[in-house]
Amino acid sequence: MKLLLQAISHCSDGMGVNRDAFVRLLHSAGESVQAFVYPPHCLLCRTPLDESNGLCPGCWETLDMIKGPRCGRCGCPGLSDPCTNCADKDFVFSRMSALTPFSRSVQRMVHMLKYQGLTAAGQTLGRALGRMLERESLAEARPVVVPVPLHGSRLRERGYNQSVLIARSLARVLDLPVEDRALKRVRATETQTNLDSAQRGANMEGAFLVRRKDLVRGRPVLLVDDVVTTGATANACAAALLEAGASEVDVAAVACPYFDAEKPDARTAVPDSALFI
Repeated sequence: MKLLLQAISHCSDGMGVNRDAFVRLLHSAGESVQAFVYPPHCLLCRTPLDESNGLCPGCWETLDMIKGPRCGRCGCPGLSDPCTNCADKDFVFSRMSALTPFSRSVQRMVHMLKYQGLTAAGQTLGRALGRMLERESLAEARPVVVPVPLHGSRLRERGYNQSVLIARSLARVLDLPVEDRALKRVRATETQTNLDSAQRGANMEGAFLVRRKDLVRGRPVLLVDDVVTTGATANACAAALLEAGASEVDVAAVACPYFDAEKPDARTAVPDSALFI
């Protein structure tokens, strides 16, 4: 009640109440109450946190975030040209960067986000991805951020698009505009889980359409997804964006099961994981 009264007194302009300021302060007050009643905990180990950083320091370490050199085309860590991860791939996007090659921790977080309704996981991962892009100067061209869309049936089933949550948090870190109206998935595609690379590409053909060309025409685009596996979905999205007039498309993802540099036949995650549905 005290917080509510403070909000009202701060928003009064003498002639009434400034509605927008009132709503912003109420939202802030609500967050303060929530933090008091439900103190932040680590999403993975449930350790109490002093601040709402999503994860405790120990669990941040388990994400195994990529550091050091990476392929300039697909972002695979520790590889020089030719990169065994993407040498046989025909990408139309310029380059791709992922926060982590893959780990059980990031798999758990993406599962929380996609199948358990824990949207805080998407916000945490989006902020971390944004900080990585900021450090590596990958957003210097000031692109418009476009999340990979869900088909309407999947969106209704889940209630939200996890890529939109990641994209918005990433964009706040980088101070970039987000346009989740630009791209639309117009065809409900078969699950990619048991398809090989060629089949995934065919499955995604014609699945995406740019419905607002004015939002991307002549502009660089940063396409954001949760997980990129073979790159078929990202490639199909990039092709639609480039056809609509985007000057360039880069891809940013939370995770990618890259080939191991020394063992090109071994991936960092099993291809039939339910994560990739």
